[in-house]
Amino acid sequence: MCGHQKMKDIMMVLFKYMLTNNWAESRLPNSDVMGNFTSPVLSRSAADAFSIIMSDSDACLNKKFHAMIRPLYKQRFFSSVLTILLSSIKDSNSSDVRNSTYHAFGHVISNTPIAALLLETKKLILPLFECLSSLSADCKNNVLLYSILLVFSSILMENTGKCAVIENVHIIINPLLELAFYPYMMLVRETAIQCLVAMSEFPHARIYPIRQQVLKVMHKALDDPKRPVRLEAVRCRWRWESIA
Repeated sequence: MCGHQKMKDIMMVLFKYMLTNNWAESRLPNSDVMGNFTSPVLSRSAADAFSIIMSDSDACLNKKFHAMIRPLYKQRFFSSVLTILLSSIKDSNSSDVRNSTYHAFGHVISNTPIAALLLETKKLILPLFECLSSLSADCKNNVLLYSILLVFSSILMENTGKCAVIENVHIIINPLLELAFYPYMMLVRETAIQCLVAMSEFPHARIYPIRQQVLKVMHKALDDPKRPVRLEAVRCRWRWESIA
């Protein structure tokens, strides 16, 4: 199905279900298959469908099941849905719809090749951290949260992405520091602190104003119950203390 000419139609059906508060309004003509679903459940399910489309699913959408997978389909799908996702996040007045849209956004960017993401880094950085803040409220999102953090760490490794992060460092620092205490997954805490270590190499004028804020959080992170997190906290504190 991926890369097929009808993919656009499928995508618009998913958006239709995901972006509505009223299940009755979202129903397709002559469709009673999902009549027992509530609107929030359907919206979340539609958002999770983006993961199936974008990931290398073992259950479906692979060559074993005769799916037509064309070259660069992930990049093309990302380009097709990005503007719709970002505008939907911005225009949504419902927390349920916004959360579902963040889920879809997270699934899309976590499965898109980093080279394609770097072309849109300036558009992605702030929504990415809004997505992290939204997902962190629910323990069920820990795997997706970790995947998105890995995307951010990859962006930090590239000069193109690093420039966009530097411009917004005063905004993204708070959500990143909060993830240093994320209780539901050690890898999220560890990766968040590793990102802070990488950010210590940013220009002095950009990061010095937030130095004390980072050090205060790292002091608390030294008491983390997991040794890998404590080790990263020690390394992070040393790096940020050396900024004078």
